[in-house]
Amino acid sequence: MDDEFITVEEAASRLGASVATVRRKCAAGEIVATKVGKAWLVDPAALPRPARRRTRRVSSASGLVDFAHSMRHLRSQDLVRDIWVPDILRFADDLADVGRIEAAAASRLDLVEPFDSPTIVPIPKSAIFQRNATNLTLVDRLAYHAAVLALSSRIEAQTGDGVFSARLASERNRFLRPGAESWVRWKKAVEVELGLDRWMAETDITSFFDCIHHTILMQDLENLGAAPPLRSAIREMLKTWSTTPNTGIPQGPDASRVLANFYMLPIDEVMAALPDVEYFRYMDDMRIVSPDRHSAIAALRVLDVECRKRNLYLSTKKTQLLDNAAAKDALTDDLIDSARYTFEHGKDPAEKRNELKKLFRKAMSEEVDARRAKFSIYRLRSLREKGVLGLVMKRLDELAPLGWLLPAYILPWLRNPNTATALEEFFEDPERNTSDYLSTWLLAAVLDEPHAVTEGILRYARAVAFDATARPYHRAVAMNVVSLARTRRDLDRLRATATSEYDPEVVRGALVALFRAHALDRAVADRARRIDGIDSTLDYLRGRKSLPSLIFSTVQNPVAGGA
Repeated sequence: MDDEFITVEEAASRLGASVATVRRKCAAGEIVATKVGKAWLVDPAALPRPARRRTRRVSSASGLVDFAHSMRHLRSQDLVRDIWVPDILRFADDLADVGRIEAAAASRLDLVEPFDSPTIVPIPKSAIFQRNATNLTLVDRLAYHAAVLALSSRIEAQTGDGVFSARLASERNRFLRPGAESWVRWKKAVEVELGLDRWMAETDITSFFDCIHHTILMQDLENLGAAPPLRSAIREMLKTWSTTPNTGIPQGPDASRVLANFYMLPIDEVMAALPDVEYFRYMDDMRIVSPDRHSAIAALRVLDVECRKRNLYLSTKKTQLLDNAAAKDALTDDLIDSARYTFEHGKDPAEKRNELKKLFRKAMSEEVDARRAKFSIYRLRSLREKGVLGLVMKRLDELAPLGWLLPAYILPWLRNPNTATALEEFFEDPERNTSDYLSTWLLAAVLDEPHAVTEGILRYARAVAFDATARPYHRAVAMNVVSLARTRRDLDRLRATATSEYDPEVVRGALVALFRAHALDRAVADRARRIDGIDSTLDYLRGRKSLPSLIFSTVQNPVAGGA
């Protein structure tokens, strides 16, 4: 027997498949095997021919990158907080087989396989206006990060001291220095220069990431010494993901922050060489400090010309010329500074709460100040302070730009009938519930607190879950909320979705929803396998007792009894 058969593990290695997949195929008779006790012995002569594996040559794009290092970066930041809308399993099913993800990313970097079309997510900028953000698939995100990581040290070496954004971190598992910390350093540097009794010009770029021109960027990468295979891969991925031909990079991934920073370096070089002025930049937010008004105006004009050369345009609405007193006021937010000091150094919990509540209410006094609201609600959440809950629920629609922070703040009180009712009223009010982005995050909170489900919340979730025109990410989360009711009609509709639809995100969402309701049977699973890659989802779900929270990266929610 030992000479004639191989183990499941050996068969999986030969086929380039997971052990669980080979074991399932043995049981289904798809692979010729004999069961001895609890183990399968596989006939190697009858194994299907494995897909031909390509050799990763050093001269290919995939041979120039470090996938393992890139994946560590993604796990530590991008996949924790830089996903625009929640993935229904936080990619845990795909991450269980990193080798497969790396192989697929290599194939795309080498332009053997195409990059995926991105998911466009409309993100609220205010209660009225939105901007389109780009969500990448995990494979594409890994390929993108790996390509940029391979160039990042050279980009860092060319970045001047006046640039504080997207700087490389010293820790191996972190790609970039923390954004909030870097922003504070940038502000302090400007404040120090203003201490010399100077003028300040402040400005930023309109739709910065959307206006980065691919042809200019590719020439910059060639000048940097980037290898042709890497340039070709980056050109192809940006072409695939852009909504405007030859223009724009996806906002969100750390890789884009590095490329955007790099795109600005020729402008930085010109500005840093100007006499009598100091130039400071945090991504597209720029400050020019000068000894007098006319020098600041002259520097702004140079900045405007240099930006236009690179298809970038300064925001006329956000460009200001300020004397010393006004400049210091513009840089200082006394309420945030006071709240930060009290939160970090104060010993009285009541004082911390009061400072943060005052800041949040001030943020909501007229038009929402998103920066103040985000700063305060993040810390109020950590203190479990309920004092602004009523205001949050009353003005949910205006707070939509805060994204995941809203459900994170609401969750401790979601079981309270008044809070659940307020959420139900929001979902069912078309005058207020106008953002799929916010709705998706709020539905995700319900999965962390199933006792909060009301009939109104279920009605809304059903309307989204089974609407073929709704966005797949919205449907996936809504289907999982629907499954909490475990009604026969809902489960039948989920089965029908899993077995008849072809959008991978929708089918995957339906399968997870059925699993959550202990209703995922073999017939549905077998039919769902028509979708490429769904095997990894089914392998991950088999026998599990919990599912990841969509709000908190370290939390697992129990699913009693498994499936």
